[in-house]
Amino acid sequence: MSQYFDQTIYKFGTAKLTKKLGKYYLHIPVTYDVEESNISDICNVVGIDRGINFVVATYDSKHKSGFVSGKAIKQRRTSYSKLRKELQMRQTPSARRRLKAIGQRENRWMQDVNHCVSKALVESNPKHTLFVLEDLTGVRNATERVRTENRYVSVSWAFYDLEQKLIYKAKQNQSSVIKVDPLVISVFSIYLVYTLSILYGQNIEILLLLSFLSIILWFSPFIFYIISSNK
Repeated sequence: MSQYFDQTIYKFGTAKLTKKLGKYYLHIPVTYDVEESNISDICNVVGIDRGINFVVATYDSKHKSGFVSGKAIKQRRTSYSKLRKELQMRQTPSARRRLKAIGQRENRWMQDVNHCVSKALVESNPKHTLFVLEDLTGVRNATERVRTENRYVSVSWAFYDLEQKLIYKAKQNQSSVIKVDPLVISVFSIYLVYTLSILYGQNIEILLLLSFLSIILWFSPFIFYIISSNK
């Protein structure tokens, strides 16, 4: 391993040998220190709104927006849910084994989706970027606002896994992640209204008002971050 990794920089964890489809794989965790991002070095702010219809919707301080559709993911998870219900009704040993395998397969697939999304977010932005996420603490318990037929998708969506993957990938790129109230981060929708209004030629006074409000709300997380860092 020393020929590939400098042991003065990298630390190796406990190796794990696994077998999959007749092949053996050796997994070795590696840790290393990265340079902390300094608040004075931040050159870009990206607001990220996580959801179900759109896995992420982003808007940055350079007025660039981005979306990752969740339609295909939602459909696949729905099919997994229906298959699990069918197997649970059978109540046979083979059905229980298949249930376990399906659950593991879905978890691996969803983790891979979050890995790809978080990697794309970090790589599409420069170093010293501040990613602003909405604080979704308690979102799993807020089922009273969700329709019964949509409750499974809402409470089982892997928001936290995506958040954790983004945090460690951002650190590797000398960037930072903070969490703020969902009402603040959803300001990206104001920008969208502003853009649509331009496209459809709405009243200029409304455009100016929306623009002014969006500027104030958009930079408020960054201001809060600076204040909290100086305490």
